[in-house]
Parts: sequence; C-alpha cells; structure tokens
Amino acid sequence: ADADYRAALTHLAETVSGQLIVAGYSFGSVAALRAAAREPRVAGVVLVAPPPSYFPDDALRTLEAPCLVIAAEQDDIAPLEEIEARCATAPQAVCNVIEDADHFFSSGLGGVGRSAARWFERFGDG
Repeated sequence: ADADYRAALTHLAETVSGQLIVAGYSFGSVAALRAAAREPRVAGVVLVAPPPSYFPDDALRTLEAPCLVIAAEQDDIAPLEEIEARCATAPQAVCNVIEDADHFFSSGLGGVGRSAARWFERFGDG
C-alpha cells in the first residue's frame, strides 16, 4: 500500500501545481501519513480512523503539515483513547470525534464529510 500511495502522490506532484493534501481511511491513513512525511509539497493530512498500532509513536508528532484526525467514538480497531493520546502530542493535529460511530462509520458517515469539509476550507485560497 505504501508504494502505491507514494506512486500516486508522485504522479500528482508531477502533474498538479499547488498544494497537495493526502488522506486515507483505516490502514490507508497509515500510508497517507507515511507519504506525507516524504513529500514536502503536502500541505495537509486527513486521517480517518487511523489504527495507532500501525504507525510509530512519533509519526503524528513529527509531521510538519497540519493534520485532521477523524476518530469514531466506539472504534474497536482504532481506539479513541489511543488516537487522542497521539494527537495530544502533536500540536499541528486536530482530532474530531464522531459520536456513536464505529470503525466502519455505519452511522456517522455524514459527520466525517462535514468534519473534513470544514477543515478543508483553510486550503481554499492555497
């Protein structure tokens, strides 16, 4: 997944001018985080239900780009407490919690979209 994500990001960097924002859901968020660490044009990162056990403890803390982390209140795969603890050590990270949602957002999916849309507004002029 990392190689595929990096290849797509490299293609975007070569074909699109301006800022890049990377995003991913669950394990894809881990690939997005790793790619963001390697690409200086990444201006923002959105991680949806990132399983903290799959990325190093300092991955969020050392990320330079602003980061939105969207967590589900009742996530058994990406536990809210662990996500909040990681975000607490990363001043550029904002954690938005979707209430009554599980890892698959069978309820609360609209909240993911609204949360991301509000956060994306900061990049509208870039």
